Amino acid sequence: MTGLAAAKDLMGVGRIPGSKPACLAWHKRHSIAPIRVGASFLFPVSNLPEQERQSLLSTEIATMDLPQGTYDEAAHADFATLPATMRAGAERKADIARVLVSAGKGLSWAEKAALITRQFGSDGVSKASLMRIAKAVEGVDPINFAPSLVADYRLQCPPPAPMSDGAWSFFMTTIRDAGEGFPLIQAWRDVRDVKAQIGWDWPSWPTVFRRWQSLPVAQQLHARIGHAETVKRMAQPALRD
Repeated sequence: MTGLAAAKDLMGVGRIPGSKPACLAWHKRHSIAPIRVGASFLFPVSNLPEQERQSLLSTEIATMDLPQGTYDEAAHADFATLPATMRAGAERKADIARVLVSAGKGLSWAEKAALITRQFGSDGVSKASLMRIAKAVEGVDPINFAPSLVADYRLQCPPPAPMSDGAWSFFMTTIRDAGEGFPLIQAWRDVRDVKAQIGWDWPSWPTVFRRWQSLPVAQQLHARIGHAETVKRMAQPALRD
């Protein structure tokens, strides 16, 4: 996908009928207008209902041999409330990110840029832009790339979403007590489930994950395994004759 999809690619996806006339009628009933691109009429993927959007994303990810990951309902729910132009931009970046991840480390940045340009055009595909996109989705499941990227864009405009110190402390304590293999997103969900009762500000998962990613490696390890084990793992081995 490039943030747009032809009717033939949407037929049979989710609740969309399998014939082209019925598919077009379904889009009309849902007030999803096509966009003319050259001689073709394409539908914005970001305007699809969530069930169809998720189904289409899952199909695309499977064809690229990428692990889909765990669908983040909260992040996608926030994503669905954003203006259509922001969603469309994030979907395009997410498509680019999935191609970058699929390409792996076997291509140089120049080769990746050429590949992306052929598929997506020349807008926003400089080496610096591609590196920012790749950085923004580090540690994020491919199914959740779009919410992660639109959140990254939003942080450049308004002030960061408020986050209570108590909520962050609870998040870090949960990680510490649950053990090294405990999923970060589950710790985020644990805070989300109690925030209303306590009155905490607790932003979306992409925002919290970026804060975690910004921590030094030593601090991440300390939160996961404690002081003694962190010192042991980070200590340089002594060189002996």
